[in-house]
Amino acid sequence: MLAQFAFVLPRTMAHAGQLDSGFAANGKAWVHFEDSTSSLTTGLTLDHAGRILVAARIETAHGSRFGLARLNHDGLTDPDFGTRGCVIGAFENGFDATAGKVIELPDGNILLSGLHYENNDHTFPALALFDQQGRCLALQADGHIVVGGAIDLPQHGLIARYDSSGKLDDSFGENGFLSILAQGHSVMVSQIVPDTNGDLQVFGSSSDPMHSLSLKVRPDGKPDRHCNQGQCQLMAIGSNASQWTAARLQSDGKLLTAGATIGGIEADFVLARHLPDASLDPDFVQGKGWVRTRLGYSLDTATTLAVQANGRILVGGYSLLGLYRAVIARYWA
Repeated sequence: MLAQFAFVLPRTMAHAGQLDSGFAANGKAWVHFEDSTSSLTTGLTLDHAGRILVAARIETAHGSRFGLARLNHDGLTDPDFGTRGCVIGAFENGFDATAGKVIELPDGNILLSGLHYENNDHTFPALALFDQQGRCLALQADGHIVVGGAIDLPQHGLIARYDSSGKLDDSFGENGFLSILAQGHSVMVSQIVPDTNGDLQVFGSSSDPMHSLSLKVRPDGKPDRHCNQGQCQLMAIGSNASQWTAARLQSDGKLLTAGATIGGIEADFVLARHLPDASLDPDFVQGKGWVRTRLGYSLDTATTLAVQANGRILVGGYSLLGLYRAVIARYWA
């Protein structure tokens, strides 16, 4: 008598920071905007139903436009949104536009920020409001309270804080501003995240050499001397230049950052998780704290990130191989 046995192979263990192969195409969703010649992801968020809203800069035969798309939980296009899953438009007919960030409002409508290009010398911030099916409702302009960037040569990272009327808050830093250098090197501030204590977690990059950069700033605009003695923390990704372009606070107080290495086909997505003091989380990527993802033989840059209700991490950006293509990758948490 022949005995028959069935062998069940154990399911491959998924580690934090590993691409989720159950999302779209092996962990990567290529976002298609119909009639576009190229697309770059600029914003990423989740709506009340957990669907993924993607803002993008779109190039068409008629010029630059904003793009808005919606994906389902599994990374596949939601055909009930806009026209076959996406919207392409401008803030005013006949003018170029680009998208920035996207958020869902409490009433379920979708607010898209971006830029309106009136001509070569005049560019204005603008907003578009959409209903839950992707139809546009109204237009308006907007501003910010805490902003970051760079100023002067050598380039100093800059943070400024304004009150609700738009006036500089002179109780912050020095007359409303905090200027940052990294060990004498130039700095670019790309993202500012308030933490649960009211401190500001600042992310960006240094230059010469170009490394991913973080700094913790107190509510009064002074660097926190209990965190790396108040100095910028620099992080190298192998031998490549790198930068942080997006950051998000998790509910447990840990911080996620996304960015990219720099340099042609060496430009890849980078995702990291940090402890509240901005040091790398030893429980992420098997003790490494960060992961580098090559999407292909292309220039890949991460620009934004979001966290789903199940904790999985979405990183949005673009890939350049001849043309720019918007892409979303999902990782295990």
